[in-house]
Amino acid sequence: MVKIQVNPLEATTNNHLNMAQFMQEHADYERKSADYALSIVGKFPDQSYSVSTLASIGSGTIAIFAELCILMEQRGVLLIPEVPQNLYLKQLGWLGRSGRKERFLDRLILGYIAEARCAKRYQQISNLLEDVDLMKFYEKCAAKKQEHADAYLNLAYQSGAEPEEVSLRLAALSAEEEKVMASQHGVSGIF
Repeated sequence: MVKIQVNPLEATTNNHLNMAQFMQEHADYERKSADYALSIVGKFPDQSYSVSTLASIGSGTIAIFAELCILMEQRGVLLIPEVPQNLYLKQLGWLGRSGRKERFLDRLILGYIAEARCAKRYQQISNLLEDVDLMKFYEKCAAKKQEHADAYLNLAYQSGAEPEEVSLRLAALSAEEEKVMASQHGVSGIF
């Protein structure tokens, strides 16, 4: 067990996090994160400028997943077949608009927001771990997730939308994401 902030926005709220359960949830998130990046390619193949970057995000995410699986195996932690529904990701998905151009932009910005949230969470966890291998892994994960977040945001700015539109939409979706986080007080998992 590791003592960790439940919600990074509330510096005074702490809870005990079951590291085995966290790793299982983390593995589930990485699978979904890879699927998310590749689903953008599948749904928007006409946005050819984004394909190689999104494929790189997907493969980087799979590399994290593979390394996490090794660490889990070393610690006797099994992947679980059914992870409880991730309300954070589900609620984030509802924030996207429906027009094709708008949906594409929103998917990129939401990818940025989720990956940036993970980067903060993983850095926070790495700072609290005593297990040196896990600490180094989560430091590396934090850096990789921030790299992925930056890539999503760069793609959003390259999407053909006006920079002001991207900035305004980023601000709006970030505010909504903060509400999602606030609604999940007491959640001790990955988000």
